[in-house]
Amino acid sequence: MYIALRLVLLICVSLWLTFIINHKNYDYVLNKTLLSIHTNLKTSKLTSVLPEAVESMLIQNQRGPLQELLDRNYSIFALVVTDCRTDALYCPDQKVLMTTSPNLLVRKLPARENLVNYPFILLRLPVPADASRSQAPRPIIGRLYTISTMPESFADDYQEWLKDPFGDYSLWKTYLTTTVNSLVAALLVWVILELFIKIKLIQGRAALERERILIANADKYLRRMEDKEAQIAEQEKASYAQFEVLIGRIKELEATLHHDREQQLAAEAIIHSIEQEWQAQVVQFREQLEQTGREKAALLSEVTRYRSASGKEKEEASRTLTNAISTPFENALEREIRETLGSATKAKSGAWRVLHQVDVAVGKEVSRFIDSVVISKDCITVIEAKNYSGRIFADGDVENTAWHCQPGNRTAVAIKASWGVNPYHQVREYVMTLMNVVNTRGSWRLPVYGVIVFPGGADLSGVGERLGKFYRVTSSDRLIATLDNIEAEARRENAHTKRPQPLQVEELVLGRRTVKNTAKLAAR
Repeated sequence: MYIALRLVLLICVSLWLTFIINHKNYDYVLNKTLLSIHTNLKTSKLTSVLPEAVESMLIQNQRGPLQELLDRNYSIFALVVTDCRTDALYCPDQKVLMTTSPNLLVRKLPARENLVNYPFILLRLPVPADASRSQAPRPIIGRLYTISTMPESFADDYQEWLKDPFGDYSLWKTYLTTTVNSLVAALLVWVILELFIKIKLIQGRAALERERILIANADKYLRRMEDKEAQIAEQEKASYAQFEVLIGRIKELEATLHHDREQQLAAEAIIHSIEQEWQAQVVQFREQLEQTGREKAALLSEVTRYRSASGKEKEEASRTLTNAISTPFENALEREIRETLGSATKAKSGAWRVLHQVDVAVGKEVSRFIDSVVISKDCITVIEAKNYSGRIFADGDVENTAWHCQPGNRTAVAIKASWGVNPYHQVREYVMTLMNVVNTRGSWRLPVYGVIVFPGGADLSGVGERLGKFYRVTSSDRLIATLDNIEAEARRENAHTKRPQPLQVEELVLGRRTVKNTAKLAAR
């Protein structure tokens, strides 16, 4: 409805401007061109050459040449020849002998009785060549009326043109050209205006969608913080109950051995040590609760600031909120990886798109958060950080047995994995899930690699640096070099396939575009 209304408004404005321009055209032609020509013809040809030619052709009955002569200047004036043989102003009985062809004129010729309102020239018999000169007037044989074809006013001329817009009249052709150009210009302005409005609407919808996604992520992380608070509180309660049981048992032992002073002192020392340990854990739990509360309050503050920001402030608030969402759950190695990837040359140039804490769970599955994802035009790389320093080794087969870490001469500890029996199982599950997301949402067949990252200086000889074709194990100080090698390998193996831009793949992974739109972008 509004589109049609804007079109009608522009057409009305163009027609109004056309009317003003045509009025100026009319004034110019009438006052400066046609009026001058009309005056010159009237003062010269009509008073000398034209009357003599009409007299000669009329006497010799040359109707064809006479008609051509009468039609010659139809666009300026029309001519009417009558048989009136008197020089009186009124000649009611005169008959019209010949006129300018009516089909050439844009207006009808006046009726015979109205010719008295127009100027005329008397037509006379020519003087015989052998006749002696005398002062006697030559006999009158008729009249030549001159009727101006110039319009009396612009309004009359414009009304006549509207009745026949394609009439063969120079001024009317100017009217038509001006009107057509104005309407075409109005149509072009309308198309450009609608395109501009459409682009603004698309940008506005995209901004609202980004805002919705950001707020949803903020809400999700707030819920995670609340769950963490509840988990810490439950751990504190369980620890307190466990210490109460231990202290009770030791007190029973103390009552049993009260005769043995040495055992009593040992029991008291044990009780004192356990109480100190419990108090230390209580302090630690309290500090964790306070830290979580501060992080939650800071995140709530950033969410409030983002919702109330506008313009450039909203962009800054968006970046701050994104950082606030991502950093509370990172360990030291994850922060190091974030900083390493963020400072990489390819990330700064846009050749890499780097995402952190990406949830690739499908449907109603439990959330699966990938530490980091690096997207290039040749491949996608899943990065899983394992903050275990020392010698890394497996119980047996690297791909199917548990992994352990031995820091120095201390006892080896098992390396935890949130999926499967080792980090390889975990990163493989993330790779397969992300590959399914990409294949389901888009039409590209990008290779997806997995990289398990340990702190710099870790001894990886016990597991190796390459697990099959698509999986790597590396340390944080060699992460960028490993990613470059993976990208080069993917580029060689997929040299002849159509590859999307990294930003397109990022939007697809985050679910910001439909499959149809993504396919269109790839076609471009």
